[in-house]
Amino acid sequence: MAKMVLPMELYHAARETCLRLYVANGGDARAQWTIRPYPGTAAIACNEGNAWQPPSFTLCMPSFPLDIRLPRWQADLVAAYTVHELLHALWTDWNAVTQSRVEGLKGLTNALEDNRIEAKASRGDLLQVSEARRLLEALNAHIVARAMKAPGFTLDAPEQMSFVLNIVIFAEKLGYRSTFPNDWRARVNPAWLPLFDHALARFDALGSTGDALALARELKAMAAALPKEKPEPKPAPKAQLEPSKGEGEGEPLPPREREIVEEEPEPEDGAGAPRAPEAPQKPEDKPEGVEPEDKPKGVPGASEGEDKPKGEDMPKGEDMPEDKSEGEKSEAKSEGASGAGGRGGEVEMSAPVEDLTDATQTYSEANLDDLAQDAAREAKQHLSTVRANAVHAAMFINAAPHKEALLDRGGDPKRASAAIASPAKLRRHLTAAVKSPERVGVERRQVSGRLDLRNLSGIMSGSETVFRRRVEEDGREAAVGLLLDVSGSMKGFRLQAAKAMALHMGDALKAAGVRFEIAAFDDNKLWTPKPFAKAWANDTRRAVAGMQIAGGTSMLPATKMCAERLLKVSGVSRRILLVLTDGDDSFPAEANAMLCAWYKTRGVEIVGIGLLTDNLAHTFNGRAVMVHNCERLSTVGLSELVKALDAGAPRVA
Repeated sequence: MAKMVLPMELYHAARETCLRLYVANGGDARAQWTIRPYPGTAAIACNEGNAWQPPSFTLCMPSFPLDIRLPRWQADLVAAYTVHELLHALWTDWNAVTQSRVEGLKGLTNALEDNRIEAKASRGDLLQVSEARRLLEALNAHIVARAMKAPGFTLDAPEQMSFVLNIVIFAEKLGYRSTFPNDWRARVNPAWLPLFDHALARFDALGSTGDALALARELKAMAAALPKEKPEPKPAPKAQLEPSKGEGEGEPLPPREREIVEEEPEPEDGAGAPRAPEAPQKPEDKPEGVEPEDKPKGVPGASEGEDKPKGEDMPKGEDMPEDKSEGEKSEAKSEGASGAGGRGGEVEMSAPVEDLTDATQTYSEANLDDLAQDAAREAKQHLSTVRANAVHAAMFINAAPHKEALLDRGGDPKRASAAIASPAKLRRHLTAAVKSPERVGVERRQVSGRLDLRNLSGIMSGSETVFRRRVEEDGREAAVGLLLDVSGSMKGFRLQAAKAMALHMGDALKAAGVRFEIAAFDDNKLWTPKPFAKAWANDTRRAVAGMQIAGGTSMLPATKMCAERLLKVSGVSRRILLVLTDGDDSFPAEANAMLCAWYKTRGVEIVGIGLLTDNLAHTFNGRAVMVHNCERLSTVGLSELVKALDAGAPRVA
């Protein structure tokens, strides 16, 4: 059975892949990458930066329900989109993109640029991605198959000229295999053939985005020079002459895909992978209890889904590719009107192409609407809910790490540990909590032991190996991390109790022979008075005792850093992170809960200890204990913590 993949794994892998490959292929090592789930869209936004500010990229990914598992072929398509957008970050000239937008040739230039960068990757110019061509070819095959099945889509529709040219070049110049017909010359508008032949002849010489723009200008001039008179009408029903009808079925053409340019700031549009229109989702395909989404008004081509939530703008900058100028927004809103040349316009299918500008072409940004909507239906979740959850997941994936800082002074461990009592049984409780349960197994076909009644055939045949033995193996010890909140609200006895608990736990963990670290955080720094690599000795105990109150509360990035450290500890069967805090994090509880759930799948158990605060069970994905008396932090808090850990401990049979 093919491996199934969680969407969180895709989001995490996409960001890590871009971070690594961008630098490996000559990109700025200072570049910052973030993931932004968006309904059905995969495209890239860019701030090129300067000598003082590093470049930053926002990779918009399709929003999938986080609790489903995607088959490998769908994961490969998402990986292919990631690679495609990475190619734009590496090889697309954003100044040329801006100029193409000014000239109204963004769609046609984007189509040619997509061909150019994928041809470059197929030649092996993308380092450390041996399967780039296979992924990109599979992506192209999916797009072509989706387009050819879309009701009303035809290869000779005037508004599809840029898209058809794009897939013609993929087939003829890159050799991509797909369901694109070999006899395409007989199916496209005959007036296009000189333009296609010119583009194919000039394609190998395209060395930059500027060259793609120059070719787009040439094609625009050639199209404008075509004869203006209408050709003889084809002998077909009148309905076939209207672009808003399917082939004899009277069905309307599907809407354009929703682009991520809606209601954004004013940076520039960029290149995205070519995407053909999809068939509209039928109301009867909706899962029971899920309301159909409303298409945003005034934007022809908005995909099925909700409007973009307020306050989630893309990073600002001159060269962000997603955003349209006000003129383009107005133009987009007019598409589909009578005479506009877009879908629903009064353009005859067989009319000569006279205008290849963005006013007539429907070459849209990258999307995986079909996969995202199918996944939402399968999970019986509304797209707005799916996106909200995906946004929370992206928060912890994108969270920038805290700055690691050094403690400037130590304290008195003896005095600090005396702040709260340490019960005599604390060491036994803690040892039981962090030790793996025993592995219990059975060895069969033994010559001694208990008679194995499962081996009836052996018993009846008189075999000597008809006994079984129980085998017990001591579990390996866990690695433990203790993360303390030292924000301003922890001042006074709360901090004293937290330091005392850390010192008591350190003594108990050392006695149990367990590797551990103790760290503390505020809103932007992480201190580690006792790292894994250092022994629990006088200097580390003094460092813990010397921890002081700092700034605000930013728990999620610190938790992520400590969880990653635990994953690097080898030779253990359990990894446990205890987080002590007294209040709400600056990150949403949903994002923290998803972080806990994600690291649980990777083998890190995160448990919260709430000190004099409300219930934090939701923040820690159901794994939290509350302590309402500082003096009883060790006795009550750790007693409940042991119960929680023991209940959720993984057991190996």
